[in-house]
Amino acid sequence: MESEAAALIQRSADSLRRTKLDVNRIFTGNIVELHHEPDDAFGEIAVATMLNGRASEIRVRLRKSVYDQAAIWHLENRPVVVEGNIRRATGRPLRLDEPSRIHPLDESYLPFGEA
Repeated sequence: MESEAAALIQRSADSLRRTKLDVNRIFTGNIVELHHEPDDAFGEIAVATMLNGRASEIRVRLRKSVYDQAAIWHLENRPVVVEGNIRRATGRPLRLDEPSRIHPLDESYLPFGEA
């Protein structure tokens, strides 16, 4: 009976963890990885960030034009702001397949002296 209870508790915890992350989130961090296959309309970046108080890496799928811009931000070492629905599949990295927004963090601020 105890092993059945443990299995039920584990399944419940896994389900709650998945549901908890499947919401719109805004996060910031550095681009730590770039991946693009030739002739693919999409590329993928990995962003190192803090999520729920823990260091995390989130894979973000981008259209090629946005991916090209993200590659420049990576070379310039500019942290980015990303917004969208993060999802978790068991045994897989965190993913965000269609960000509603991505841009360098420094573009979020007004220049000094402007209001």
